[in-house]
Amino acid sequence: MGEPILYCRSKEYFRPGKKNYVIALTHKNYSIHMHSHEFIEINIVTSGTGCHIIENARINVKVGDVFVIPSGTMHGYEGKKTGLCVLHILLHEDFVKGYGEELSATPGYRTLFDIEPLLRPSLRDKYFLHADLKTMNYINSELAEMIEAYTSENYVYQNVVALNLICRLCTEMDKSMNAEHKSTDESSELQIMKVLDHISDNLPEKLSARKLADIANMSVSTLNRHFIKLLGTTPGAYIIAKRIETANALMEENRYSKTEVAHMCGFYDSSHMEKYM
Repeated sequence: MGEPILYCRSKEYFRPGKKNYVIALTHKNYSIHMHSHEFIEINIVTSGTGCHIIENARINVKVGDVFVIPSGTMHGYEGKKTGLCVLHILLHEDFVKGYGEELSATPGYRTLFDIEPLLRPSLRDKYFLHADLKTMNYINSELAEMIEAYTSENYVYQNVVALNLICRLCTEMDKSMNAEHKSTDESSELQIMKVLDHISDNLPEKLSARKLADIANMSVSTLNRHFIKLLGTTPGAYIIAKRIETANALMEENRYSKTEVAHMCGFYDSSHMEKYM
């Protein structure tokens, strides 16, 4: 893939001061060197085939494959000779902040935006979202709405259309994962994904190793082994890191005191939180 291109910054794409939090565009016969960006990107394969390289994972892609690329993630495509077309939906950080409550309340959101990208280096081409024909038709209709809204500078409406589309994708991800649970023998990967989802939903609570092991239907030692294999860390260390990440995000909002943030993230008090920050 060659050397990575420059880091893509939000100001190069979004129009500041106009609530322009979404950009939708399609690249045809798509190939691009490894690169990263400071915004979230949703990639949807609309035609052709190719290879999507994400960090160290090489994933063969086809029509309907959906990927969420978190900010700072290195990725690229090989598809110039195979007719690969990819729809890109770029999301400014203010989009996620502004619609945080709606997104968090949508089934499948954490799996699509947080858990699957986190486990992708280990899972490779397993468990990412594949949109069926009905969903692809819906995506195309919403894309037309977003493009028209962007052209007319009706950015608020464009944001709402994008939110509807994203919630649809999240719901499809949730359905897909539930189908996987029913059709398999509860693989260790799926069980760890259930544990990660439980952690995200219950950060303020006491998250004991025994409780997490029960959710995964494993012993504590087996949970630790699979957790380390997939994430390279223990459940306890992951929980601390997740709490710190959430605390930092809440502190940036300047809406809560340190004590409130600490309690919201599962720390005893602000001193306990600051010990880890």
